[in-house]
Amino acid sequence: MPRAGAQVIPYPAPNPFGLGKNRGLALGGGGEWFEAWQLAYITTLAKGGVDLASAEAVVGTSAGSLLGTMLTSGRIAQEANEFVWFTKHPEVMSRMMVANTGAASQKRARELQAKTSSHDPAAIQALGRAAMASNNAPVATLQQSLQTIIGPLVWPSPAMHTTTNDCYTGERVVVSSDSGIPINHAVSASVSLPGSFGPTWIDDHYCMDGGMSRSGTHADLVAGAKRVMVIALSNGSPEFAQLSPFHAPIQEELDVVKRSGSEVFVTFANPPKSTNLIDPKEMHIAMQLGLAKANADLPRVKAFWNG
Repeated sequence: MPRAGAQVIPYPAPNPFGLGKNRGLALGGGGEWFEAWQLAYITTLAKGGVDLASAEAVVGTSAGSLLGTMLTSGRIAQEANEFVWFTKHPEVMSRMMVANTGAASQKRARELQAKTSSHDPAAIQALGRAAMASNNAPVATLQQSLQTIIGPLVWPSPAMHTTTNDCYTGERVVVSSDSGIPINHAVSASVSLPGSFGPTWIDDHYCMDGGMSRSGTHADLVAGAKRVMVIALSNGSPEFAQLSPFHAPIQEELDVVKRSGSEVFVTFANPPKSTNLIDPKEMHIAMQLGLAKANADLPRVKAFWNG
């Protein structure tokens, strides 16, 4: 099969991956905190009889790209056990995922991200310039750490798709199993948070975090499936912690998915405002909250997903 490479896909997606499928899943971004929350949430649902790995179209953004890879590779239960160990030894995760070099350029990028209030193309391109100018740890270090976490470089499943953004143009870039791009590179691009990681080359695109866009979930990419489940960091309320306060209201994106004919279930982590989303020391709290939320959601999710 010829190598397809990465795809530039506008919003909303004209030919979403969910078309004609039974189940679609969108996993959003939100730092190490949301990685741990989603891991606890998904594995707790599985124990209750809801297997999200049965989704035929999955899109993962930032933290969600890592979780989607674990889920679609069949390694998520094993990874959950490893993350429990990381919650007890957060300093190891900090050494593996070096986010702070102490460079002033990193601080500038983070400050710009925090004060950006628009998701229009000019604003996203400005974030891209800050990302490219940030003196982060070598991206090869990030990619090696991701390989250690997610295992073999083989793409986990044709169902899996990751999102990232071209720093220069601001365009959304989607990576799939037929791209010829190693999965740890695809995830590296999706988690390349300005001022923390990356950027990462994906084909001829120099890419930053998939959440540096109008959306933190890119659920439009799985529109058209009979059932679409969306797992998002927050509902956008200022009372909750957010990495990217410039996202469009998530309801706009959910409406796009619903107009495609999909039935939609959405759940939010809604972390407390004081949460540091990129601090591994907070992962143990995230896992506790993810477990509790899964138990609360279980009856409704089971009726939705298994119906």
